[in-house]
Amino acid sequence: MSSYWQNPSLNTALHFAAREGHVAAVRLLLIRGADIIVNKNDTSFLHEALQNGKKDVVNAVIDSERCAEALKVFTPGSSQRCPIVDMIEFLPETYKHLLDRCVRESDDDHNSPEYHIEYDFEWLQAPIMAKKITDKNYKFQPLAALNAMVQYNRIELLNHPVCKKYLAMKWVAYGSTAHVLNMFLYLLGLMPLTHLIVTLRPSMNTTETGGHDIIMVPVSFTQQSLFMSFCMVMVVIMNIYSIVKEVVQITQQRWSYFRDYSNQCDWISAVFSLLFIIPVMFNSEGSLHWQAGAIAVLNSWVGFLLYLQRFEGVGIYVVMFGEIMRTLIRVVMLFFYLMLAFSLAFHALMLNQREFESVPLSVMQTFVMMVGELNYQNNFLDAYLNHELPFGPLTYFFFVGFVLLMPILLVNLMIGLAVGDIAEVQRNAALKRIAMQIDLHTALEDKLPYWFMKRVDKPSVTTYPNRKCSRRFLKVIFFGEEETNEVWNRLQSKSKSCTVIETELRKQKQRMKEMSSILEKQHGLLKLIIQKMEITSEADEYDGPVTIRGTMWPTLSHVKPRGRSTSRWVPLMKAIESKRK
Repeated sequence: MSSYWQNPSLNTALHFAAREGHVAAVRLLLIRGADIIVNKNDTSFLHEALQNGKKDVVNAVIDSERCAEALKVFTPGSSQRCPIVDMIEFLPETYKHLLDRCVRESDDDHNSPEYHIEYDFEWLQAPIMAKKITDKNYKFQPLAALNAMVQYNRIELLNHPVCKKYLAMKWVAYGSTAHVLNMFLYLLGLMPLTHLIVTLRPSMNTTETGGHDIIMVPVSFTQQSLFMSFCMVMVVIMNIYSIVKEVVQITQQRWSYFRDYSNQCDWISAVFSLLFIIPVMFNSEGSLHWQAGAIAVLNSWVGFLLYLQRFEGVGIYVVMFGEIMRTLIRVVMLFFYLMLAFSLAFHALMLNQREFESVPLSVMQTFVMMVGELNYQNNFLDAYLNHELPFGPLTYFFFVGFVLLMPILLVNLMIGLAVGDIAEVQRNAALKRIAMQIDLHTALEDKLPYWFMKRVDKPSVTTYPNRKCSRRFLKVIFFGEEETNEVWNRLQSKSKSCTVIETELRKQKQRMKEMSSILEKQHGLLKLIIQKMEITSEADEYDGPVTIRGTMWPTLSHVKPRGRSTSRWVPLMKAIESKRK
């Protein structure tokens, strides 16, 4: 009870040493077996070091033999999170150091078929999994470490080889199967819809008054072939299933559901597919449902393209396409007023031109001209030569200004903004694709039972990059770059780090040579001074190795005169020495 009043916060020596950043003290306490416990606020000494930014202390804990014990000490449900999450938020470079220790290479030659690399996934989810094993009722967030990296935008950690291999292991274990199954279910609705659009394409007759009649293909659900009826039923069933699935996702994801544009595409595809297929099944009159079918088939194939962004080999390009399109839309919306200005000017000046007869037609024609199709001869030259251009000089002045501003300046600006910094776009797209993978695996692990996850999860993965793979092409498409390229990149980074170390060693060697040369010169000067002053020391009579504190620097009390003659400097030096004493 007295110890409690002396230390009411229950802090240990490790807490105080870690909080103040005393690396040597923390290392010594860990070696001597100090208890790793939490204090009254459920804070361990590692929490103290992380939240106070003591990087050297955290690195010392990672390098110690009690690293696993320190990382697993936390209280679930308290205000203090797992140390792994704090490490990612406050000191991501220390977590990178921890992940670097999870990569172990074999001692074989780098070109040998037996050369392998082992990736250990112990510190991506292990502390939380350990709590799950001890407490069956404890609910944890799947992929907590990876979700924290996405939340705090730790790009360098997400691109770490251990994280990439961990996601690849999850993808092979269950992610690819679930995603391919989802794609197959999507195709069960897409392919019948495509067949109906191609087969039931209507015809058009032009009337004498200039109008047109759309003649739909007569369809009766009961009188059609079995395959056509099957396609109609599949479109109805799969789109109803899609709507139910989207409603369930809304209840689970809440507001985050509406931030994903692929969900909006799925809604448009499902609703317009039903608006198309139901009138077709009942052989309804009119052509509005056919327009709904055109919208449905367009959005359905765009939605299928978005499914490919989950695959690492080709998904990066789908995500990059979306990023560039977003940039282009922002630029076009900004400069739409410039296009509207020229459209109104051409509509006002070109009176007899059908392309500029109305404002909507003028806007559309100006938009087409903006991408390079000026149609100069028909719209401007012939009209000017035939005296059909009432405001010729002003029209040509506006036309020259339009050519300079829109097709040349604006289009090149949009292209430059879209693809000028393609490396930045690719890096952002890679991060976004990894975030999508993490979201997919997190959602799947929320639904999959724990016994299944325990069976398919692997604590580590060993790769043999120099062994040939018969399915290399498919592996590159589905899993990204080859392992040989990854190993080559790893060797390059190691060689770069080794080059830096070698450079520093050369500098230190050069400095030591300079210091040695200076010491030799000083030693020679001292010998000359001693000889000039006719001083005899014990070093002259000593036949053995010379030591700095021994015979090389004698005190003046040991100075002996050479023969019968005594140097005139000796009394003076003895007097100075006696004064100092």
